[in-house]
Order: sequence, then C-alpha cells, then structure tokens
Amino acid sequence: MNSTTLKIILPLIVFFTFGCSKADSSPKEQPAQKQAEQVCQSGDCSDEKPDKVAVYYFHGERRCRTCLGIQSAVEQTINERFGKEAASGKLVYQDVNIEKEANKHFIKEFEISFSTMVVAAMKGDKVIKWVNCSNLWDMSHETPEMMDYVEKKIRPYLDMLKGR
Repeated sequence: MNSTTLKIILPLIVFFTFGCSKADSSPKEQPAQKQAEQVCQSGDCSDEKPDKVAVYYFHGERRCRTCLGIQSAVEQTINERFGKEAASGKLVYQDVNIEKEANKHFIKEFEISFSTMVVAAMKGDKVIKWVNCSNLWDMSHETPEMMDYVEKKIRPYLDMLKGR
C-alpha cells in the first residue's frame, strides 16, 4: 500500500473503530413491525391521556460532529416549530448521556443501542407511548430534511394532547 492510500484509509478505520457510537456507525430505523410505536408495557394504558410530550436526544460520552449536528437540528426544530408548546410545558426536551449510570434505565426502556431521538407521550412521569426516531442518521447532513422529519415525529404526539 502506498502512503496516499494509507492517508485515506487510516482515518476511516479510526472513525469506524472509535466513532461516536458503540453500535453500528450508520444505524437504521428498526423494521416497521418491530419499530412501531411502543405502548405502555406496565398494564393497560389505552385509556390514559398524556399531559405532555417528552423529546429525548440520547448520546454517549464521546460525541462526533454528526451526533452534535443532529442534536443541534433537533433543538432548532423544537425552538423554531414548537416554541409555544415548549414554553407552555406541553413539550419538554432533554439531552441524555446514556453512558451515565443514572441514565442507563433508558437503554432498556426505549430499546436504545446508539445515539437517537425518542418522542414519548407522558402522563406525569409515566410513559404511555413512544417512538425511536433513528432515521435522523439518514438525514444527518441535510438539516432541512431532518427538521421536517423531527417535526413529523413530534406533531402526532402533541396532537394527542388536544381536547384535554
């Protein structure tokens, strides 16, 4: 191998070996039947109406430019398109480091295996329904499309609050 080839290949090897996620470097949304929105698993929650929507951006300790860009686009979408709902407390946002011991419960609760966004309908502190929005990665370098995707995932959850 010549030095030019090594200069190209070596950074790729390092990135995919030590990248920002411990899982697949280009995660895909789970298949529809498995990824479908999850309903409360602690009994029958079908009659419960949420009182707020939580949007989480989950990440690890080590963060790459792409992870930070995705988080920035999620936050920008919430600020620009859901400012009123966020100001009223109907929509809450939190970025969560899933490598911290106190946050490890989210891994099992939301079936997280890499950096992702989760939208959850909440009744108090109880999750009624949620969706893992891992397709963010497919749009990670297309901010307008990613913002549309984020809005598309959040809007139906906010619609659940109407009529309360």
